[in-house]
Amino acid sequence: MGSPHTTVVQYQAWQARPDAGVLLYRRPFNCPVRQGEQDRGASEFSCSGLSADTMADVRRHMERAKHVEFIRLCSTCNEDLIDKKEFEDKHGYRGEKCTKTPQKQARGTEATGRQYKQLYDLVNSANAVDPAVGRKSSETVPLRSLSDIISTGV
Repeated sequence: MGSPHTTVVQYQAWQARPDAGVLLYRRPFNCPVRQGEQDRGASEFSCSGLSADTMADVRRHMERAKHVEFIRLCSTCNEDLIDKKEFEDKHGYRGEKCTKTPQKQARGTEATGRQYKQLYDLVNSANAVDPAVGRKSSETVPLRSLSDIISTGV
């Protein structure tokens, strides 16, 4: 049986877990783009919102709402990719080109919460305000893959 914290926050979009001091993302999942805009204090939103029970629903929303032109989950490493060329060149539609360690698909509340957080970070890293450039959070910029963000540290 789960801890009392999991039971209490299970159906909130995100909640601080007191014992670890980290954010846990929970069902129903919000649109990661709208959530990012809210987190940056935007007064207007590019999305009317989403309340999804699965990550597949979140990915489907991302494409249908035109937040991203492309989004797929690599069947080998289970990483979300939003760059079609990178997906086709380095992962393949059946994961046949992926050189990363095979991972099982995320199951359970915490695992899907981590997967949502990775997608949230991927989508919102390109929209973060950069004071040096003076870019506003509402401006559209090309999105990068999670592996590019990790490798460059930015």
